[in-house]
This record gives sequence, C-alpha cells and structure tokens, in this order.
Amino acid sequence: MASPLKAVVIDDDRDLASLVSELLRDTGRFSVSVAHDGRAGCELCVSEKPDVVLLDYVMPVMKGDEVIRELRGHPATRGVPVILMSGLHEAGVLRDKIPEGREPGGAGRVSFMAKPFNKQSLLSAINDVLNVHP
Repeated sequence: MASPLKAVVIDDDRDLASLVSELLRDTGRFSVSVAHDGRAGCELCVSEKPDVVLLDYVMPVMKGDEVIRELRGHPATRGVPVILMSGLHEAGVLRDKIPEGREPGGAGRVSFMAKPFNKQSLLSAINDVLNVHP
C-alpha cells in the first residue's frame, strides 16, 4: 500500500477543521495535520511538507492570501497546491488577491471552494489540484 498523502487543514473554525480532517482520514488516503491560524499553518506546512493545503480565507493572524504568499516564498512549500475555502462567494474578488507563482508542471495551483461544501465536492477539488483522476 502506498504512503498516505499529507494534507494540512488551516481553518480557525475548529469544528470545520475537525470535520474536514476526519473526512480526509476516513478515505484512507490522507494523513492530516491541522492549524487554527495562518501563522501556525505556515509553520506546519514548512515542517510537514504536505501534498495539499486546505486553507480558510478569513482567519486571525494571517488571511488566506497572506498564507499563500508566504508558502510561495519558501522553498519547501513553493509548489504545494492550495484549496482556498471561503464563505465569501465572490470568487473573482478572491482570485484577484491570490499571488501568482505556480511551479512548472502545474504545481502550486490554487483552487477555490465555497463553504459550505460536501464530502464529494471536497474530494473532487483535492483530486483536481493533485491532478488525480480516479
């Protein structure tokens, strides 16, 4: 059996972070680490070197766009794909705030997902940013 993929969930809503991490673990495909603010999330990503980051946009300490900017600026996390989750439904507004800087080959992709979401849309978004087509 292949090693599980590493996911980092960064969300100040502890209930939602717990639910997302449980959903991912239940698939058997992921090991999951959780942080509840942007600064702690950046530090966790550098230490864990995840395969994917699920990131809330509106958080204390650092907003999602600031987290992405910091992740893109660090060699260990530059190419990690991010799914930016938000209850804000103005995807165009969020896209304007997201720094560019994808790595060659599609790494470093940023995808957007509106809250609330269901398990299938979450897994589909993850498969999409990881370029996995089951």
